[in-house]
Amino acid sequence: MIASKKELFEKAIEKPEGHFELHKPWIDRVKIRCEKCGGIMHREPFVLDTWHNSGASPYARFNDEEFVKYVPVAFLTEGIDQTRGWANSLLLEHVILTGKAEAPYRAFLFQGLTQDAKGRKMSKSLGNIIEVNKLLEKASADVCRFYMLRKCSPIDFMNFDLNEMNRRPYQVLATLYHLNRFFVQNAEYDGFDPQKHKLEWAKNNGLLKKPDLWLLSRLQKAVGDYTANLEKCEFNTALAEIEEFVVETVSRLYVPMIRKELWTDDPETLNRRLAIYTTLWHVLKTTLLLFNPVTPFLCEALYQKIYRRLDPTLPESVNFEKWPEVDESLRNRTLEEEFEAMLECVSLVYSARQKAKLKRRWPLKKMLVVASEKDRKALQGLNEVLLELANVKEALYAETLPEDVKAEVDAGRWVEASGKGITVYLDVYRDEKLLGEGLMRDIARRIQSLRKELGYVPTDILETVHVAGLDDEGMKLLEPYVNEMAELVRAKKVQLHKNQSEVEAQWHEYLLDDKKVYIAIS
Repeated sequence: MIASKKELFEKAIEKPEGHFELHKPWIDRVKIRCEKCGGIMHREPFVLDTWHNSGASPYARFNDEEFVKYVPVAFLTEGIDQTRGWANSLLLEHVILTGKAEAPYRAFLFQGLTQDAKGRKMSKSLGNIIEVNKLLEKASADVCRFYMLRKCSPIDFMNFDLNEMNRRPYQVLATLYHLNRFFVQNAEYDGFDPQKHKLEWAKNNGLLKKPDLWLLSRLQKAVGDYTANLEKCEFNTALAEIEEFVVETVSRLYVPMIRKELWTDDPETLNRRLAIYTTLWHVLKTTLLLFNPVTPFLCEALYQKIYRRLDPTLPESVNFEKWPEVDESLRNRTLEEEFEAMLECVSLVYSARQKAKLKRRWPLKKMLVVASEKDRKALQGLNEVLLELANVKEALYAETLPEDVKAEVDAGRWVEASGKGITVYLDVYRDEKLLGEGLMRDIARRIQSLRKELGYVPTDILETVHVAGLDDEGMKLLEPYVNEMAELVRAKKVQLHKNQSEVEAQWHEYLLDDKKVYIAIS
């Protein structure tokens, strides 16, 4: 055994002249005398490819009985650079040994390599290497894992971009976190008990409305598609599915549909609020189980701090829960199609508002929807939800545009938007009542922002909210809506002031269009 180049030189009785490396062809010219027999030793010229040993690993590892039991193996995964070496040698040697036209693995995944943000190979000479331990000292392991699985197909080369990782992946996981926080804060406030308030209880008492049934149906689709894509190792497609479900379906669509129902303490509507919490419990807990293989730390934390705290009978860890399965009894494809038409209509309302430069928070008097009989029927069945999302007081439906409305459209009273066989006409005229309600919602949004900034949770009831800085016209428009605004921002009362000097408080300045408004909470 030769331990070093120096020892090799000392023992060599023949060696190449001048500079040489310890590789072929130079190493074949080195001769050493055997210390036992005195013969001449040289490198063995007949050496198999080193991958031969790797290819033979199953046969070196298992005895005959184990080999029959475990080979072919269920799954093989490696970097794509191992295809020619390991995967091919495993295949060739298995065929040679067994004489069977089969591979020693039933499924395989050869993953693309990771490159820098510019698509260059990572190397020390370029200084673009990212050390994992240093990365995890600064970034969440869950965010890193989500980003790498979501970024691209596992068979593709991945351009790893730290700036990109800290944007969308963080937003998705933050949305998941805040949805759970929104749920638990409101649910505990109303005394929700997951062992008592189950889906069966809500269904048997007729407490579930169409938004709840739609969300539960969409969950079944998400579970099925997500699981199917994971089983095919299409991780990026799977995560795209669950990302859309969390961010779009739950956060941006369902929560706005039911938010107003939760912002009340009316005992007569308590069971309806509990039914919403039942829906959210089922949906968010299931979503947590789907996310768990990708973001285990976040999921375990939410599982312990929310779900096991509310229901101690649950398994000790999220990892002991069963994988979610599609419940066909909750799937309603017809309802999903109806909601799709309704959401398309809402999207057209937003487009029309943008044309007319009208904020979504500003209520409008009415809208006219021109659509097919099928779409009109679907929209009329979801009229309450449509009005809530569109922030319009009344919706009219027609197969064709009435002549009287056509004249007003030509005169600029209505603005239109079309798509997918539906045309929406929006009445843009705003009287004093609509102007006042719109102003109230603009200020309420800033009060909500201040609540969050000062650390209040959604269920906290504020004593008094003070608003100052409005001109006479603004005060006049807002006064009829003071009580409604107090309910909206969860305050016992809202007081309007000409200027800040009327009340000694910690005032906060906000821009309201081109003017300044001042808000204080006491």
